[in-house]
Amino acid sequence: LVLLALFCLGNTEADAATYSGTCGENGDNVKWSLDTESGVLNVTGTGAMYSYDHWSDDYAPWYLYSSSIKSVKIGDNVTSVGSEAFRDCTSLTGVTIGGSVTSIGSNAFYGCSSLRAITIPADVAQIGSYAFGNCNALTAIEIPGAITSIGDGAFSGCTGLTSITTPDNVTTIGDGVLSG
Repeated sequence: LVLLALFCLGNTEADAATYSGTCGENGDNVKWSLDTESGVLNVTGTGAMYSYDHWSDDYAPWYLYSSSIKSVKIGDNVTSVGSEAFRDCTSLTGVTIGGSVTSIGSNAFYGCSSLRAITIPADVAQIGSYAFGNCNALTAIEIPGAITSIGDGAFSGCTGLTSITTPDNVTTIGDGVLSG
C-alpha cells in the first residue's frame, strides 16, 4: 500500500495542468492558456499583447512555467508580440505567429536557446532590440517585405544562424544586429 501511494505521488501525468489568464495591453483583450503536458502556449484575442519588463520585476504571467513551454501559437487577431513576452523560454522550439502581428517587441524571444524555427508574418514592420538575442538554435531567418526597422542586437548571440534574408525596404538597422 505504501509503495502504491509513493508511485501515485511520483506520477508526472498527475502534475500536468492547464493555466490561463490575460496578457492584453488593454486588459483582457488578449488571453493565454498553457497546457503543461503538451507544452503548447496559445495566445488568442484581439489587439496588442502587453509588454513586460524584467528590470521592474514585471514578468509574463506564464514565466513560472517557462521551462515547460515547447511551442507558442499566437492567434490571427493579435497585433503585437509584447516585449519580453517569451524571454528565457529555454525549451521553446517553434513559434507560429498570426498574420495580424505588425511588431515584435524588444527581447520578445531573448534567451530562447532551443528555438529552431520561426516564421515572421508578412505584415510585421518592426523587430525590437534583442528580440531574438541568444537564440542559439536558430539557423535561418527570412525577414518579410514589410519590415522597415530592425532593432539593436535583434539577432545577437545567435551562434547557429547561418542565413538571414532582408528586404530592400529596411530603412533602419540597429547596432550589433548580428553581433556574436
